[in-house]
Order: sequence, then structure tokens, then C-alpha cells
Amino acid sequence: MIRVAQANSLDPADEMIAFIREMRAYARLIDPDFLIIQQNAFSLIDGHPELLEVVDAISQEAIWYDGVATDDWNDPNGYDRVNDSSYSKRIMSHLDLYLSVGLPVFDCEYALINAEIAYSNTLGKGYRPYVTRRSLRQLTTTLSPGY
Repeated sequence: MIRVAQANSLDPADEMIAFIREMRAYARLIDPDFLIIQQNAFSLIDGHPELLEVVDAISQEAIWYDGVATDDWNDPNGYDRVNDSSYSKRIMSHLDLYLSVGLPVFDCEYALINAEIAYSNTLGKGYRPYVTRRSLRQLTTTLSPGY
């Protein structure tokens, strides 16, 4: 899609935001309470602050912890892989833009042994956390504090 947009001298980010805007308008004709939650793609906002006007929240995966995606819930490579801190900081600097206008930020971390740290990091930033394993084969066994 990016190559097609660029081949037609179009900005892929502009086109995606226009698509989201059209989808939102159409959906809200049917249900005025319809929400658009951006999934990942945190850097879409680079140079495009208008994105904040067409989404109702963002859900980001693996800010601090990632894992290899397999069907095996017990795969030890499926969680607790620490992301490079510069990558985490880059994501958070983008997510701060969403928070600054009052949009919710949902965060899915892939941690088991480090679940407590993942929850602490996420809650400390004001994000809404879910900590699980990359397999996503079942609901998390690492519940948030106070659950």
C-alpha cells in the first residue's frame, strides 16, 4: 500500500488518515458511539497531528517487553524479551502526544516473569495495561495489581 501511494505521488500517511476519517464518518452514521482505536503504528502521527482528531484511542503492543509469536502458550521465547530502551523511549514520546489531548493509551506487554515491572511501567505512564504472553492463545494469567 505504501509503494502504491508513493508511485502515485501520494503521502501514505495522508491516505491512511483520510481512510480512517472516512471510516469514522461512515460508522458514526450507523452508530454515533462508534470508536476508532488505532492498533500500533505509533509513528503514523509523525508530521500528522490531525490523526488525533480521527482516533478515539491507541492500543500499542510491546513497549517494554516482547516475545516470539507462536501457538505454544508455554514457549519460553513468547515473553519477557526486553526491548531496547531507545525503542521504548521512541514509542513513549509518540504516545505522549495521544495522552496530551486526553486520548486513552492501551498497552499490551508480553511478560510473565517481568509482569509486575510491565504493569508498573504501564500504569506509571498513565496507560491502560494488559500483560500476557505473545501466543495470545488464552487469557492472561498475569493479572494487574489490585485485580
